[in-house]
Order: sequence, then structure tokens, then C-alpha cells
Amino acid sequence: MATVSSVYPYPGPARAGILLAAGQGSRYAAQRPGADKLLAPLPQGVCVA
Repeated sequence: MATVSSVYPYPGPARAGILLAAGQGSRYAAQRPGADKLLAPLPQGVCVA
């Protein structure tokens, strides 16, 4: 299983910035209801962290 550090071999602050940027999707979805219909739900058992 790949960890975040192996996928993004950057220093800690940059890696944290990537994770924070990934969290902005929920804010986008809140501003545009219905836009998330294009996104497929993650299958059960997938670890995104």
C-alpha cells in the first residue's frame, strides 16, 4: 500500500499543503450543488489517507 510520503516525496509542509488543497473539494461542492454528480463514489475499503 502506498503512503502519502511515497506518492508525494515532498517535505512535510508541502505535503500538508497538498492535503489541505485536496480538502477544498467539499467547499466547491457546497458552492455548486449537483456538480459532484460527475464524481464517482469511492469503492468501499479504499484508503485515501
